[in-house]
Amino acid sequence: MVRVLSALIIGLVFGSGIALSGMANPAKVLNFFDFAGTWDPSLAFVMGGALIVTAIGYAFVLRREAPVFDRMFHLSPRRDLDFPLIAGSAVFGIGWGITGFCPGGAIPALGLGHGDAWLFVGSMVGGIAVARLARHSAAARDREGNLNMWPFNLFWKSGKMNIKKIDDRFATTGQVRPEDVAQLARDGYVAIVCARPDNEEPGQPAFAAVAREAEKHGMKAIHIPVAGAPSAAQVDRFEEALEAIDGPVLGYCRSGARSAALYSLIGQ
Repeated sequence: MVRVLSALIIGLVFGSGIALSGMANPAKVLNFFDFAGTWDPSLAFVMGGALIVTAIGYAFVLRREAPVFDRMFHLSPRRDLDFPLIAGSAVFGIGWGITGFCPGGAIPALGLGHGDAWLFVGSMVGGIAVARLARHSAAARDREGNLNMWPFNLFWKSGKMNIKKIDDRFATTGQVRPEDVAQLARDGYVAIVCARPDNEEPGQPAFAAVAREAEKHGMKAIHIPVAGAPSAAQVDRFEEALEAIDGPVLGYCRSGARSAALYSLIGQ
């Protein structure tokens, strides 16, 4: 209950800031992008102020071992730039410039009487649904070996795992498929630890299928499904599993973040 209340207060502070700064007003935002006409530079100060406050806040907050109302910080371990990230950022900026709304400004604008905000938010929700459908379709095509047509081959990396080595003992990656296991064995991994619950999304390979392939290649396969922040029991089980394994271990989930979180919490 306290976590929900804190999230509500943070959302209210964010929405109030958006409304007071004018970022919920599409006319003001469009004037900011109109360099050759009625340019309004005030939003540059808003964004600059936000960056300064965020940088200072991160510097202090991330010195803590964990947030006040959670066991860990949910920060993405990824630092690479891929096509979906760059293309999505470009689409985001173009949509912002055309409509004068961004998601952060449109949602507070729903309560300010801007009719266009409802159309924007509805379109945004529809776009999210279409993107998820495309991703699931790409995953299905990838499993069938038929991922050779645009745009699926741009948004789904067929046959590639983005493995992040944490140290000589442990590395993480996103979803492992049964056909990936042979290569992992050749790369020297002796065990796989899955932190992802089965049926988390359509088309996801079941852990049992990955485990069968691991057994064929002499690898151990351990399932510690985590939904949200890892519990103390899950961390203890993960630590016990690693202690019984002699050699490099690969942890996986949807993106690798939950596996990395389990490893970071060992001994705490």
